[in-house]
Amino acid sequence: MSGFGEFDIIEIEKFQKKLEELADDPDEVLRDCAKKIASMLLNAAVNRTPVITGTLRRGWNVQIRLEGNDYIVELSNNVEYAPYVNYGHRQEKGRYVPSIGKKLKKGWVPGNKMLEKSIEDVRNAIPKVLEKEIYDYLKGAFK
Repeated sequence: MSGFGEFDIIEIEKFQKKLEELADDPDEVLRDCAKKIASMLLNAAVNRTPVITGTLRRGWNVQIRLEGNDYIVELSNNVEYAPYVNYGHRQEKGRYVPSIGKKLKKGWVPGNKMLEKSIEDVRNAIPKVLEKEIYDYLKGAFK
C-alpha cells in the first residue's frame, strides 16, 4: 500500500503536544476574554464621562471575579456625585452657584447615562471579542 504517500508521525506528536499545552489551563482564554472586556468597558465609561475637574473620570474602577463558572466584570465609580451625573438630579431653580458664576435655570438636569451607554456598547462588541480571542488561542495549536 505504498500508493498513499509518506506519513511523518513526528508532526502528529508535535500537534498532540500543543493540544496538551492548551489543555493545561483551559480557563486561560476565558480570563483573557474577561480582561479584554473589562478594559473595553472601563475605556468606554471613561470616554463617556464628562470632564469638569477630571475627578469623575478618575473615579472609575473595574474588577473581575469568578463566581462558579462565570467571570463577572464589575464597573463602579466611587465619586460621591457620580449617580447624579449618570441618572440626573433636581436642583433649586434660580439659586446662584458661585463656582460657575451663574444662577440655575432648570429644576431638573437629565443624566447622561454614561454607565448604561458604555455597557450597551461593550455588550454589542462581546461576540467579536470572544471570537477573536478564542481564534487566537486555538491558532497556537495549529502552527
